[in-house]
Amino acid sequence: MRTNVSETMDKMNEQGVVQYAIDWLRDNGFIPEENIDFRSVSESQFEDALNKLHGKWNRLSQEEEETIINISKRF
Repeated sequence: MRTNVSETMDKMNEQGVVQYAIDWLRDNGFIPEENIDFRSVSESQFEDALNKLHGKWNRLSQEEEETIINISKRF
């Protein structure tokens, strides 16, 4: 029975060895190192948004600043 790449990667992920395959592909020049991002899409978008805000607190409105402070207090 033939399996496709997606099925193979799913099985490797379930077994906890997908990182070894990615490392091998990178080490052998199939994946450039700068193209690997292990963050989920939502995590990536969230961190990118935080990075845009960093150092720009003085450019926020009072309401925006209070919103961010209130969110941070939850943690």
